[in-house]
Amino acid sequence: MQIVIRSHEVTNFASGVNVYITRLPVRWDKTVIVVMNEVRVGSPYLAECVSGGTPAANDRVKKVVRH
Repeated sequence: MQIVIRSHEVTNFASGVNVYITRLPVRWDKTVIVVMNEVRVGSPYLAECVSGGTPAANDRVKKVVRH
């Protein structure tokens, strides 16, 4: 199941971490959040836990996770 979170919505993904995502497709792969089918955010869901994808996609997700 794929979830798209619209502008300014807040979703509590795990462990009380709120992540703001604007029109990015998001899905779970066990305990990892997969954004845009290429960037992975692992526990504890911080910017330092972002990996994969193109450098531009990776940077975009890191910026979103930091907010």
